[in-house]
Amino acid sequence: MIMDNAAYWLLTSVVELKYPISILVSENIELHFNRESHGLHHQELMSLLNKLFQHNYLSACVQGSSCDFTPTTEQVAAALRGEASLYYGLTLKGGALWEDLSKPQWDLYIVESRDGEGTVEIASANRDLVEECLSLEIDRGYQVDTKTAKWSTQIPWQATYWKLLDKGYVVSLRYELDSCATVEKSTRLLSWESKVNAWYVPLSN
Repeated sequence: MIMDNAAYWLLTSVVELKYPISILVSENIELHFNRESHGLHHQELMSLLNKLFQHNYLSACVQGSSCDFTPTTEQVAAALRGEASLYYGLTLKGGALWEDLSKPQWDLYIVESRDGEGTVEIASANRDLVEECLSLEIDRGYQVDTKTAKWSTQIPWQATYWKLLDKGYVVSLRYELDSCATVEKSTRLLSWESKVNAWYVPLSN
């Protein structure tokens, strides 16, 4: 099949996480994905999704299950109507195609997660990047307790649900909000965000 901008949009939307199919018809889709909408009408979207599923670039799964499958046209239609809780994500074939199109620099990819209970975890295939990210916590409005830092090396490292890298460096530590933090982003934080946000090249470029 021809990989146009709309198909690429759908692949890119689930590079890091799987999402409910129903989100693709949400009025707030641009807020959900922090980017412009795919721009497809309902029938165009359903047709393209079915093609991507049938060509094994995307797969579906039921919420809470790790079993991926190729959904039928009826299942996709029901999911778009919100009548079925189906998630969509990349297959290994879809991930390989996305990589071929996007030329990702995995050494610039970083994952930062907070558990809501005062622990942050930062992971990347690039230890220097993890340490740089850690040093910028204060710029994001957080105070970290470096004494609680726990480092580990994961071989291999599951960078995303579909992408496995040879090695990853992970640090977890305690943090709290900095009551004296300013709203405006620092110059070095803006520079950092510009660098890590360019870890892949969008097809439109």
